[in-house]
Amino acid sequence: MSVRPPEFQAPVEGGPPETLLSGAALAASGNVGAGGGKQPENLAPAAASWLDKLPGGVFQLHRDVDGRWTFPYVNAEVQRLLGMSASGLRRDARSVRAVLHADDLAQLKLRLDQSRETGVPWKARFRLVRQNGPRPWVEVTATPESLPDASTVWNGLLLDVNYEQHRLTAMQSKWERHAQAVHACELGVIEVDTSTKRVRLDGQARHQHGLDTQQGDISLSHWLDLLRPEDRDAAQRALNPDHTPAHPPRNDTLVVQVCSVMQPYTRTLEIKLARSHEVASHQRLSAPHVGLCRDITTQQQELAERSYQHASELAERSRSEFLSRISHELRTPLNGVLGYGQLMALDREHPLPRTQAKRLNVLQECSTRLLSMIDQLLEVTGIEQGHLELRPEVVDLRPLIARCVQAAAPLAQARDISIEVSLGEEDVDSLGAIEPAHVRADPLALEQVINALLSNAIKYNRSPGRVRIRFVKAEMGTVLIDDTGEGLSTQQLKQLFQPLNRLGAERSGVPGQGLGLTTARTLTQAMGGKLKAWSQLGTGSRFAVSLALAKSERPVGAPESDFAGLAPSQFDGGVQRVVLYVEDDEVNTTLMEQVFLMRPEWRLVTAATGEEGVAAALTHLPELALIDIGLPGISGIEVMQKIKGDLRTQHIHCVALSADTSAESIARAQTAGFEDYWTKPFDILTMVTRLKTLLGQTEAHRQSLG
Repeated sequence: MSVRPPEFQAPVEGGPPETLLSGAALAASGNVGAGGGKQPENLAPAAASWLDKLPGGVFQLHRDVDGRWTFPYVNAEVQRLLGMSASGLRRDARSVRAVLHADDLAQLKLRLDQSRETGVPWKARFRLVRQNGPRPWVEVTATPESLPDASTVWNGLLLDVNYEQHRLTAMQSKWERHAQAVHACELGVIEVDTSTKRVRLDGQARHQHGLDTQQGDISLSHWLDLLRPEDRDAAQRALNPDHTPAHPPRNDTLVVQVCSVMQPYTRTLEIKLARSHEVASHQRLSAPHVGLCRDITTQQQELAERSYQHASELAERSRSEFLSRISHELRTPLNGVLGYGQLMALDREHPLPRTQAKRLNVLQECSTRLLSMIDQLLEVTGIEQGHLELRPEVVDLRPLIARCVQAAAPLAQARDISIEVSLGEEDVDSLGAIEPAHVRADPLALEQVINALLSNAIKYNRSPGRVRIRFVKAEMGTVLIDDTGEGLSTQQLKQLFQPLNRLGAERSGVPGQGLGLTTARTLTQAMGGKLKAWSQLGTGSRFAVSLALAKSERPVGAPESDFAGLAPSQFDGGVQRVVLYVEDDEVNTTLMEQVFLMRPEWRLVTAATGEEGVAAALTHLPELALIDIGLPGISGIEVMQKIKGDLRTQHIHCVALSADTSAESIARAQTAGFEDYWTKPFDILTMVTRLKTLLGQTEAHRQSLG
């Protein structure tokens, strides 16, 4: 018997006040009247005592033909549950309304009316009212019986289900919270019963599978048909595993693609299935699978994009490392080719015959083109990796484009190409002055971009032909370069900015490496601009460089190059200046020796290894040391540190030499303490000028100390 708080109990009248009778006996006895009527006396005291000891309530509810309700009999449990005496209930059953929750009265009336009309037993739960404390729940089960006098009696049970109901309510609340959490996480619930071949999906799961959210269960075959063919086998293996005592069942995770209404197999689902634990172990093979599914289409796409991006970064890093390595390997022999070529061209004591001079000129041109290609490849790589330091400024396009046109004029004249420039000369201010065309860009980078586009417009034009340069102000400032060339096809236009792809122009005889446009676009993007191209076969092409507009400020253009003083001066006597050259490449060493033969006032001391270089510095005490970074044994940086770390040689100026043009290598050398960094191959005249400057600084420093 359940334990109840005192407030749920009521005094129980002693003795057997009522008799539990059949409907017919009840009608024959005439004991259905209101309080104090004659009571049957044939109920044994033992039976009454037994009924009072039952853990549940037993009652008879009677409705006469006049619609009057009474309780002919209630046992002690009913009295305790309702908190009412048997005599009160016997007088008028409607007194129960005082202890029944108002919201449940309509349900009770409906149940009684329906069962009286149909004769069908009924069961329902109701809340009781208590002035203090919680509202207990009771469950009523009653079977109607029609009496000969057209009245109805219900024989029923009244049970205390308060604990069970509260537990059920708590479970229902917990389930609702669980369902809300699952829904908030956009998870769908799926249940697969392999014995009935049915699949049950909740609304979220049906939506994820592309099904009508109002659709009921579907067959297992229908569900499998929704999956991509290669995923069906995995699903069937998960649903029908070969479980043995040595291999107990485990949870399965499936990643499948399902059909979509618009496009097949574009939605990816992750389904986690587990077998029900409510089935006995010997029945586990027929247990239903329950689990969750979630749409991971976006996550899979993002993962694929990250993987692609990572692969691209690795490929880009590998490409950069390869270019850096190949640049170093190519620049070293190029240094010898270009250097000896310049020496032969500058040798006035042993001038070459005309034919040999022409051949040498071709050799130098080819070597210069190869060096230009290497430089452009490294430049593109450096820009893409952010190694190129750009300095955006306010740039006036008029002088900048004028310089570009002037530089391109010889090529244009040779190919009979006219160049028209229209930068908005018709726009004048209130004083009649021409409005400047200002954009914000790095002046040197922008000039390189315009030069590349203008050069292409001339080289790939018709002869005679025309190139037109215009400036348009809109949201951005745009330089338009049109040509009257043969134009490009749609396929060629798609490949236009691919490095080293000349789109078949390599067969035209027009010189080029296929890197100019790639560099131009990369530079434009690095300046925050855009480079676009339009073309039509047989008509021509148009390129548009769009950059941010800038207010009129002090215009900044590319600095003019000063070529004065680059020729080596004649020996005018005096003391020889000692220079140490530490280089392991024999060709470069011989080249440097030839250069120093042109300067009798300079003396070159060479060393093939780092150790020999340190020893030579101590022996000859040079004013300047040219040290290759990539030496065998100790590196060039270590050689410089040993020289600077010795009091006897710390005065020596040290310059790093390398074929590595990367920003990292330059920064590493400067951080280590080198005063300058020269990249191979060297231009002989430029190198001589640098040597004169450095040796002049050492002379001035020596005189100041003297």
